Amino acid sequence: MKFSATTLVLGLVSAVLGQETLTIDSPTAAYYCEPLSITWQGGEGPYNLVYLIGGTTPIPGHEFFATGVPGYSYEWTVSVTYYTPIALVVQDSTGAMAESATFYVEYGTCS
Repeated sequence: MKFSATTLVLGLVSAVLGQETLTIDSPTAAYYCEPLSITWQGGEGPYNLVYLIGGTTPIPGHEFFATGVPGYSYEWTVSVTYYTPIALVVQDSTGAMAESATFYVEYGTCS
């Protein structure tokens, strides 16, 4: 069986085009010290997660709070103080990133 360069290129292009764009779902509520289910779609695993204060500033010393996540969801116990605006970012193994809308961490049960 012979394969041409054209066949190889077409196969690679269709594989790349078949990948779904990476997106992350924006939480409607998050509570300090309580679990938050984070979900996303697309991209290529494994995935890393980070939160941004005010939706723009990475937290020093808290680069990724989850690394090497194999699926499309992660359960995170919110460690950001209440009344803080944050956004979540998911990064896939290719380096592609998606950011959630900014939302506020609210007062939780262990505050």
